[in-house]
Amino acid sequence: MIDEIAALLVDARAAIERVIAYELVAGRTQDTSDIEAVVRTLDGAGVAIDWAYVERWCDAWELGDALAQIRTRLAPRRPA
Repeated sequence: MIDEIAALLVDARAAIERVIAYELVAGRTQDTSDIEAVVRTLDGAGVAIDWAYVERWCDAWELGDALAQIRTRLAPRRPA
């Protein structure tokens, strides 16, 4: 786990993606709300998130299910 954290910290290309992963590690309700707010704000501003990067770290930390739940809640709602 230490090596994974070190690699994450060294990779400077994905600051927002790191925040998302760290918030998922913390796992509090407020962290989930923060992630959703950040993603919605960035989406509204047209900023792309490297979800593959986030998924890689979430899988390494066994947080894939938590990430999937957030991404499902953030998916655009389609009219019935």
